[in-house]
Amino acid sequence: MKLLRAKGETSLQTAIGFPVNKEESLLKRSFTERLYQNVQPIWEKNHNHPFVVGLGNGTLERDKFIYYLKQDYVYLVEYAKLFAMGVVKAGNLDMMTRFAAVLHESLHFEMELHRQYAAEFGVTRTDLEATQPTPSTLLTRVICCKWPPMEAWLNLLPACCRVPGIIGKLGNC
Repeated sequence: MKLLRAKGETSLQTAIGFPVNKEESLLKRSFTERLYQNVQPIWEKNHNHPFVVGLGNGTLERDKFIYYLKQDYVYLVEYAKLFAMGVVKAGNLDMMTRFAAVLHESLHFEMELHRQYAAEFGVTRTDLEATQPTPSTLLTRVICCKWPPMEAWLNLLPACCRVPGIIGKLGNC
């Protein structure tokens, strides 16, 4: 592979978004390992966020957790719509069936589990369904459900799926 040089960087360096260590061959580490290294500061910031730390060690304030539960429920509604769109946009019956199965599981199992868990904190289904989405929750709707044409939508699907197992269920589409 011939790499073009510009300002001391190769086109590959520009394409992957971070410089390649000259002493280290690109073949020594996987692409995902290099990406992980590149986002390490963001990864650390996310994992050290007070919400995440409090959730992990049990010190998160109850009202903040309830707020999160409510927003997550609103997210789950949008998440289910993503798979409903998959049924509509699927190119064949097999793909439609896979999306429909995940939609069914989302609506009938994941959301019910969420409602049951929220009830343990005194949050009713009515409370959950009356929750107004925050701008970041609304952004999920725009990015995953409203904006993309079919080809872009299929590329966005993995990013919108927060459960890696879902990709496996749709995997061979």
